[in-house]
Amino acid sequence: MKRRDLLKGGLALAGLLAVTKAGGRWLIGAETPPLPLPTLRFLSERQASIVVAAACAMVGPQAEADYAAGDWDPVTDFEGLLDGMAADQRDLAATGLHLLEEWTFGLTGFSGQDRATQLDILAAWRTSENPLQLSIWGLIHAATTSSYGKARVTWDRLGYGGPCVPSGEHKGRPPGQLAAFEWDEVVP
Repeated sequence: MKRRDLLKGGLALAGLLAVTKAGGRWLIGAETPPLPLPTLRFLSERQASIVVAAACAMVGPQAEADYAAGDWDPVTDFEGLLDGMAADQRDLAATGLHLLEEWTFGLTGFSGQDRATQLDILAAWRTSENPLQLSIWGLIHAATTSSYGKARVTWDRLGYGGPCVPSGEHKGRPPGQLAAFEWDEVVP
């Protein structure tokens, strides 16, 4: 068998597997994102749902409820990271999200797996020697931790008392002393 024929056969087999997996997902309805998504600038709805699934897996059981309630938005922060990148790097990040979804066994892909399996996959990407896998894991991790940490409803769970500001901004405190930020004084 010639090398060219072997290459054609391999490409045909890869194409057939991709079509079969996509068709199977369509038949079982796995293409619908499970949660509402914000307005997107760089990501497709599919990519955003992958970011949400990965972020919820990284944070834990309460994350999906926080996201559904609108208290936490990892997609906007992920897009914020993409905004600071060159166009070719954004394309590479989009390719990485696609690979995260597709390099998973089964018809449901990464976002359709149970949390334990998702965590195993993310752990493998975190420790991978493949630079693309490490970069995608790092982007999702950075967006997840920064966005979850800034969501006010999560502060008690994280043991964070809120940001500190110079007390000169507050009545009755000597200048230079730091005090916990009092939201009720600033936000009605």
